[in-house]
This record gives sequence, structure tokens and C-alpha cells, in this order.
Amino acid sequence: MNFTQVYSHRPASRAANAAKQIKSGSVTRFLNMPSNVYQEEKFNYPLTEFSPEADPNQHRERKQAHRTAYRLLRHLAPKMMRLNFCVDLSFNATFHSMLVFDGLEPVGAVYVNDDTGALNFTNNRIVGALRRGTCMETTSDSKAASIIRKYFYGMSKVETLSATAVIIDRAVSSAHQDTKYKLGNAKRNIVRELEEAAFSDPLLSQAVQQYFKAKGIGEYVAAHQDTAEDLTLVSEAAKAQSRGQGLYLQAAENGYHVWQHRDTKVRTYKRELLPDKVRGAIGLLKMAEDNSFISNVGFKHAEGMFWVSEEIANELNS
Repeated sequence: MNFTQVYSHRPASRAANAAKQIKSGSVTRFLNMPSNVYQEEKFNYPLTEFSPEADPNQHRERKQAHRTAYRLLRHLAPKMMRLNFCVDLSFNATFHSMLVFDGLEPVGAVYVNDDTGALNFTNNRIVGALRRGTCMETTSDSKAASIIRKYFYGMSKVETLSATAVIIDRAVSSAHQDTKYKLGNAKRNIVRELEEAAFSDPLLSQAVQQYFKAKGIGEYVAAHQDTAEDLTLVSEAAKAQSRGQGLYLQAAENGYHVWQHRDTKVRTYKRELLPDKVRGAIGLLKMAEDNSFISNVGFKHAEGMFWVSEEIANELNS
């Protein structure tokens, strides 16, 4: 697990204020505790001593946690003077939690589990060591001290450089994706401008054709021109159909079934009764290939299945 802080404290102001007070020397020390044990100031009347026993009115679990915290600080704090312990006592002077600092760097927190009377130890290093959960819990004095010794210390060089590597890797990955996008966008802009110029400027168009012919791929230009013309026909038909225009015809015995979007019934016409313009359009489409368009006429899907333009369809309604 990579982290940039041993302890990501919430709220951040709590640890920041405690570190500031430790640095300035304004934080209150307990008279009966080692010099590196402080009281987190949130009362107007700071306590001078950390009592060995919790308030007798507290429930059994909270009393047990209080005694464990008292013994831990009395025996461990003098042996680990590089650490500073900032204790938060409840309004009745019973242990509630504490923040632990390596110098002025927050390295972890200890909380009370009211259900079990255990102390819960947490920081990012512990979270990384656990398969599940976010804290280590114990009611044992020796195990509590062992957790502090093993997990509560400032960022090591390996951890610092590992976190730096993650940050750098993310920055490089982001730059990679951003640069790829910018290059792709630049290419698209160039291709768009070149395409427009190549087929709108006669001189450039001729130069493009000569260039492709010289490379033996002149058919590319021809294919583009043919497809561009086809697209014009297809677009006209698609737009007309989206507006409900045109006439649909299907071959029937001696004539055609006819339907328009505005019709509620299918009309059937004998071929000889169709208007000349409609018969002429059908004649042209019959000679066309399947799935092909004829400009200003219509579309042939398959033998006997046609769509003709609105102009021709209007002949049936005149």
C-alpha cells in the first residue's frame, strides 16, 4: 500500500492544532506522566494529572480501556521519547483517544472500543498490513506496546520514495494520455483542412490526384469522388424519409400497392392507371441494381420494392 502520510487524520485541524501547540510549548503536560505525554486542550480547565482509574460512574469496558492506556503511557512513553502522545480525555477525565506524533509528524491514533474495552490502533501503515479492517485491537498491555513500536513511526525513505513514485507515475500516465489526445486532435484538424482543401480548391485537387496516381493508388481519389456523390443521393433520400415524404411501392399482380406515411390504407393501382411520371420512375428503378439510388427519382431495394421521391409521389395526389 502506498501512502503519502502515515496517518491521514480527520479532521486535519485536530492534529495540526496539536502539533502547533507541541512546537510552541503551549500544550499542557500531566504532572504524573512522562514529559512527552500531553493533554489535548479542549477544556478551559486542563487537568494536571492522568488518573490511574477512570471515573467510577463509567461502564466496565471504558474503565478497562482507561487503565490500559494509563499503563501504556506510563511504561512506554519514557522509552520512546522521539514520540509525542497527545491525549484526549472525556469531560469526566476518562481516556477517550490520543494522537501520536513522531516529533511533529502525526503517525497514528488510538481509540477506545466501548463494546470490548479494547484499544484500537490505526494509521495507513496498519491498514496496509491488514487484509481486512482499518485498525488493530487489543486489551493486552504488551501487545499495545508492540503495536506502537512496530507501526508508529515517521515516513521511512522507502515509503516516501514509493509514494513519490506513485505520484510521478500518475503524472507521466496523465501526460501520456493528454499528449496522445493532443496529437490525435492535431492530426484530425490537419486531415479535415486538407480534405476540404483537396476537394474544393481545383489546383490542389489536381495536385492530389497527380500525387496519388504517381504512387499507383489513383483509385483512392476516384473512390472518394464516387462515394461523395453517392452520399449526396443517400442523404437526400434519408432526409425526405425522415420527414415522411415520398411514396412506397410494392409490385402486385398487374400493378402496384402504394403507401405514403399520411395514408391510413394501402392503395392499389394497375400499372396503366399510374401517372406517366410515376411509371417512368418505376421504369428507371427497375433497370437499376438492388439497393441503389437514382437522383431525383428514388431508391430500389429489390425487385418490385421501391421508394420514389416526394415530387413524383405528388403526381398521385394531383
